[in-house]
Amino acid sequence: MIPNIVTTKEACKILKIGRTSLNNILLTDPTFPAVQAGANCKWLINADRLDQWLMRRGQNHDRVKHGLEIEM
Repeated sequence: MIPNIVTTKEACKILKIGRTSLNNILLTDPTFPAVQAGANCKWLINADRLDQWLMRRGQNHDRVKHGLEIEM
Protein backbone atom coordinates (compact mmCIF):
# COMPACT_ATOMS: atom_id res chain seq x y z
CA MET A 1 0.00 0.00 0.00
CA ILE A 2 1.29 3.48 -0.89
CA PRO A 3 1.38 5.81 2.13
CA ASN A 4 -0.47 9.12 2.19
CA ILE A 5 2.34 11.69 1.78
CA VAL A 6 1.96 15.37 2.66
CA THR A 7 4.21 18.40 2.26
CA THR A 8 5.70 20.33 5.16
CA LYS A 9 3.14 23.08 4.57
CA GLU A 10 0.29 20.57 4.81
CA ALA A 11 1.83 18.94 7.88
CA CYS A 12 1.99 22.33 9.61
CA LYS A 13 -1.75 22.74 9.04
CA ILE A 14 -2.51 19.21 10.26
CA LEU A 15 -0.37 19.62 13.40
CA LYS A 16 -1.39 23.27 13.92
CA ILE A 17 2.22 24.40 14.32
CA GLY A 18 4.47 26.82 12.49
CA ARG A 19 7.17 26.05 9.97
CA THR A 20 10.00 26.68 12.46
CA SER A 21 8.50 24.25 14.97
CA LEU A 22 8.10 21.60 12.28
CA ASN A 23 11.68 22.12 11.10
CA ASN A 24 12.90 21.63 14.68
CA ILE A 25 10.94 18.38 14.92
CA LEU A 26 12.21 17.17 11.55
CA LEU A 27 15.81 17.80 12.56
CA THR A 28 15.69 16.52 16.14
CA ASP A 29 13.06 13.78 16.42
CA PRO A 30 14.05 10.54 14.68
CA THR A 31 10.60 9.07 15.43
CA PHE A 32 8.81 11.68 13.30
CA PRO A 33 7.36 9.90 10.23
CA ALA A 34 9.31 11.70 7.51
CA VAL A 35 12.21 11.22 5.11
CA GLN A 36 14.20 13.59 2.92
CA ALA A 37 14.15 12.79 -0.77
CA GLY A 38 14.92 14.24 -4.17
CA ALA A 39 17.60 16.48 -5.57
CA ASN A 40 16.46 19.43 -3.45
CA CYS A 41 16.03 17.28 -0.29
CA LYS A 42 12.32 17.92 0.23
CA TRP A 43 10.74 16.33 3.25
CA LEU A 44 8.14 13.65 2.58
CA ILE A 45 5.84 13.20 5.57
CA ASN A 46 3.73 10.09 6.07
CA ALA A 47 0.33 11.52 7.04
CA ASP A 48 -1.00 8.07 7.95
CA ARG A 49 1.54 7.81 10.79
CA LEU A 50 1.15 11.35 12.17
CA ASP A 51 -1.65 10.25 14.53
CA GLN A 52 0.51 7.47 15.96
CA TRP A 53 3.41 9.89 16.41
CA LEU A 54 1.15 12.41 18.17
CA MET A 55 -0.24 9.76 20.50
CA ARG A 56 3.27 8.56 21.45
CA ARG A 57 4.38 12.14 21.97
CA GLY A 58 1.32 12.81 24.15
CA GLN A 59 2.04 9.74 26.27
CA ASN A 60 5.65 10.86 26.67
CA HIS A 61 4.46 14.35 27.64
CA ASP A 62 2.22 12.83 30.34
CA ARG A 63 5.15 10.80 31.67
CA VAL A 64 7.31 13.92 31.92
CA LYS A 65 4.51 15.81 33.70
CA HIS A 66 4.36 13.05 36.31
CA GLY A 67 8.14 13.03 36.80
CA LEU A 68 8.83 9.75 35.02
CA GLU A 69 12.01 9.38 33.02
CA ILE A 70 11.74 8.79 29.29
CA GLU A 71 14.22 6.85 27.23
CA MET A 72 14.47 8.00 23.63
